[in-house]
Amino acid sequence: MLAGCAQSNSTFESKPAVRAADSIGSSFQVVEKFSSRPVITIQRSALDKEFLLQANLIDQTTAAMGNGLKSRIVAFKKQDDQLFMLEAVQGHVISYDLPSNLVLAMFPIVSETEQTITFDFNAGMTRLFTQDEWRASDRTGTEYKADFASALVPVSYLESAKVDANNQLTIRQVAQITKSITGTQLVEVRYFLSPYRPDADYVAKKTPGFNKVGYFEVAPQITSSGAGVVYATKHQHLKPIVFAISSNTPKEYRQAVEEGILYWNRAFWNNPISVVDAPEGVTAPDANYNVIQWVNHDRAGFAYADAQMDPRTGQVMHAQAFLTSTFAFSGRVRARQLLKRIRSHESAHEHGKEGAIGLRGFGSSPLCDFGSHKGQQELAASLEQLLASNVGEADFLRVSQDYVRMVVAHEVGHLMGLRHNFAGSLHTKNYPINERTNLMKRYLGEKTVPADVQVSSSVMDYLPFQEDVLAGHMIAHTKEILDYDRKAIEILYGDRDIPASEVPLFCTDSNVGSFVDCNRFDYGSSIVEYGTSSTQVAIDGLPYALLEKFIAAVAPLAGATPAEVDTVSFTPSSVADDLLGVRAELVGNFDSSSHFLSIYRSFPFVSVLNIEAVKEKEGEYLIKEVDRVGGLEKVFSQINSNFYQETLEKFEKLARSEEYVKGTGLAGQPYEFSNAEIETMTATVKLLLDKLPKALTEKDLEILGEIPDAWKNLDHSLGAGLGKLLASRTREYVLQTTGDVVEVTATVPLPKPAPAPADKAKEEEKEDEAGEFGDGLEEEAPMAEAEPATKTITMRLPTFFYELKSREKAAELLESDEDQKSIDWGFEERKEIKEAFVKLLDDACGCDFASTSPSKLTVTEEKQKRAVTKWFLENKKVLGKIK
Repeated sequence: MLAGCAQSNSTFESKPAVRAADSIGSSFQVVEKFSSRPVITIQRSALDKEFLLQANLIDQTTAAMGNGLKSRIVAFKKQDDQLFMLEAVQGHVISYDLPSNLVLAMFPIVSETEQTITFDFNAGMTRLFTQDEWRASDRTGTEYKADFASALVPVSYLESAKVDANNQLTIRQVAQITKSITGTQLVEVRYFLSPYRPDADYVAKKTPGFNKVGYFEVAPQITSSGAGVVYATKHQHLKPIVFAISSNTPKEYRQAVEEGILYWNRAFWNNPISVVDAPEGVTAPDANYNVIQWVNHDRAGFAYADAQMDPRTGQVMHAQAFLTSTFAFSGRVRARQLLKRIRSHESAHEHGKEGAIGLRGFGSSPLCDFGSHKGQQELAASLEQLLASNVGEADFLRVSQDYVRMVVAHEVGHLMGLRHNFAGSLHTKNYPINERTNLMKRYLGEKTVPADVQVSSSVMDYLPFQEDVLAGHMIAHTKEILDYDRKAIEILYGDRDIPASEVPLFCTDSNVGSFVDCNRFDYGSSIVEYGTSSTQVAIDGLPYALLEKFIAAVAPLAGATPAEVDTVSFTPSSVADDLLGVRAELVGNFDSSSHFLSIYRSFPFVSVLNIEAVKEKEGEYLIKEVDRVGGLEKVFSQINSNFYQETLEKFEKLARSEEYVKGTGLAGQPYEFSNAEIETMTATVKLLLDKLPKALTEKDLEILGEIPDAWKNLDHSLGAGLGKLLASRTREYVLQTTGDVVEVTATVPLPKPAPAPADKAKEEEKEDEAGEFGDGLEEEAPMAEAEPATKTITMRLPTFFYELKSREKAAELLESDEDQKSIDWGFEERKEIKEAFVKLLDDACGCDFASTSPSKLTVTEEKQKRAVTKWFLENKKVLGKIK
């Protein structure tokens, strides 16, 4: 349990000379004088005093979801006939010896008295800065950087302003923001101004780096030495941390939301987190509540979270997470609706952090946008499997509740300060991949999961749907907290110094692409095993995916026009990408700069001094993983030739099954397939499957061509295995024929015979005489040149199974690397394949293929002549690629 007592720390408090009055009402008042629009009055005694200014930016289109904007400590200063709002310089300057003024806004003064200044707040907030609130020093660095980029506010007005019961001046501004790239954004901005009072008992935590744990941070501040200091973000856990669940949360999900929040109490000794129902009228974002907000918006992204902090200390002042109703697939209809939106790319984020605009000095960026393209595609495949299983409506609800429970725990983890940990899946417990399907069947059928099964070391991972559901079940049915989550909280809140060797592996967003085994939405402790397993899952799920597309067409979402089944089509290349996409990702991760996290972090440091030793150990680990899975032939196995017919038969059987032949569509409408429609659907799928081999071949060759040169090393088994794999694939793609043979009769010139030795000597003598006497010799009359000798042959030209483009790419697979360690890699395989190919070509044409030019062949029939020329030219191109 988390233990430890906070010590008083007042180093961040305002100095007495700039300390504002305790009551905000003593400094500001609101009056309504102009067309019922409020104006604000500041007491002259409040000038040059420090106030905390927080703001929320809320989109006004589609769904009014908002972001917390960057908090600042500000002061107001009168200069001539204007009132200025300035940024407090602490954390922005090295020395106070020279005066500094960081101007944020200038407000027109409406009127003055000896005690007050009345000003036009709306007129002053006409430019908005775009700096982010949440920081990540692993991306932006730990050094202080001034950032004052801004956007225009051409149109705005104040909706309301008041001094509220929470000791805040609350201002609502309705505005139109002009963004240079993405156009105009319609927003409401909520400002909250209060006396700056840092918590005297709060202990700021300097960021510990990102080698063993990771936290969100506030912007780097500059110190008197000129160095930057970065504080991690966290709550004050010695006081109650209350989360409010929004009142519109469906009652069937409220308990799941609460349990996801309270999961984090398991890391604390004093259970500081509690849950309440949000008071009437309270929605996120709110300056006085941590709100878990349900959003009835099925077409939005899945979930995101953000928070606002004390900009000096990193203390989380309030936070919010948004959960959209996308999660609420509480039955077959809702599941099909979600599936349709994902598969048709209709669930793209209509609100997200990309392009988010910040308020002048108050930037915005959600911490977590749970619902990336890869995650949604993985969810779609899982929903297809779920729809095909024999589960009832109550089971759909239970599954979605477990999913919501896990997502809430993930988002609240961010609100507690934790970053993503995509290495969580490397620390599974009693979760063998070959039992993955059976565990899910047990979960669906028996409603249980073995208590000792853990799919990750952290809920801060991005896991596939099945693993999220099982983790959600674990949260509901155990009192345990996952190992990384516990230790990350203890380090952040308890200031524990835990050795890296005792903390489960950690990697976050900035590490994706640098470490092969740091990935979003993977499962299991082996990236190699995951790639092999998930490819097979996609292959097995193809009939379900195809059938669901027909259902979505004939019984679509509300408002869409139903389609006839004969209008539904598929793109073979897209289907091939879906089936082999994870394999492509796997290979794409292996470049010269990538490392295995589990090996890399086992070294106390990595530099030029030991990088070769690191790479050697990583190579040994990769070989071990590949061998454990079954070798490269297993990892990059081809789809069985029976797959196409079996898929067609399975599709038709499913279409006629009780679960699919009739049911409920995406808008709750009934549908039923007739025999004629099923026959049409089956015929369409057959057309797809007829063309799919070509698309899969192209995708397979693309993936094999990306296998890194570092694997081409005969000093270890991986290099030898790769040589055998690519040799096998090259033989198939280059040499395989269909069995069809074209017989052609052609006349071929015989090679010109070499002159006899005596004749050759005579010719040389004549050449010598010509050289000695020049033109004085009388030339002999030229003899008539004899007709070249020819022979008639019968060529039996085979039709090759694969297209020229694929055969050319395959012929290049065995090219060796330029590195001297692997320069001989593939040499014997290339030699053997080239000899076999030359023999096949020589036997086919009945000639010396390499030295025979198609232009010298005489073929009587024009159509056959073109076919022969094409055959020769294509195969010469392929042969030329095998070097």
